[in-house]
Amino acid sequence: MAKRGRKIQGTRKLTQTEINRRHMDKICSIDAELNNAFDSIDWNRRRNAEKSLVDWVATYCVPLLLNDPPPELGNTILE
Repeated sequence: MAKRGRKIQGTRKLTQTEINRRHMDKICSIDAELNNAFDSIDWNRRRNAEKSLVDWVATYCVPLLLNDPPPELGNTILE
């Protein structure tokens, strides 16, 4: 038997606000996109670019701005 003053886990009914929040958390989750992004990272290229700001800009920023047309994600970033 539960002690007085302690709530029993799992018996509380969720409010509509909590249900809506959990639903929005689920549909707005970016976990799948993050996992996909992590899988597509060229880690050696990134490690080399992280050695200095000049290397980072040369590796990631300049190609983004000079590609004609920019890569698909580049259009989104630039907008």
